[in-house]
Amino acid sequence: MPKPDASQSLPATLGQMSTVRRRRRYRRSDVLTLICRQVRGQSLLTDLEAIADAAGYAGSFHISMSRDQLPALSGGGCLSVLDLARFGLLFTRADSGDRETAAVVCPDFLTTSLNRPAPRLAPPKDWLSYSNHLMTNGRWLGHAGYGGQFLLVDLETGVVCAFYSVLENPSGYDSAYMAEVLTALVALCRHAE
Repeated sequence: MPKPDASQSLPATLGQMSTVRRRRRYRRSDVLTLICRQVRGQSLLTDLEAIADAAGYAGSFHISMSRDQLPALSGGGCLSVLDLARFGLLFTRADSGDRETAAVVCPDFLTTSLNRPAPRLAPPKDWLSYSNHLMTNGRWLGHAGYGGQFLLVDLETGVVCAFYSVLENPSGYDSAYMAEVLTALVALCRHAE
């Protein structure tokens, strides 16, 4: 498998980007992947391997790849619910001083994500903010996945809830359903205190 070329430059101008768009369709998340590759200066697969190692995945982790060997960071990863919970535990260890965790988790990013003024979500989840691609209430952080998955990490107690389900609708998402899931996960975190 050929390795991605980190020296490839991103389109420098909007004009160049529009030329690229004619050749290939990019979603916003794909553009963010290109930016990550450029900023990191190394293969994103190396970063994903470091995350999997730091989390201590017990099972396998599969991720879709583009023809340019770029991982599909917008929902292309598949792993067990237990390994998703292990991933969530990384965030609870952000300040632990553990070298492996420090290489993949930035405590300042987490603090900023929890505390900065951020847009509120639409009802029925208007009790949450959406900050730096994370849902938060200022105490915990979380993120939904396609088809009804959710990862919730309570940073005060260290409790992690990983939830998988299957939504059989065209979008793979249902806001009212996810509000119910969130309410249940938050209740579980409170019960575990």
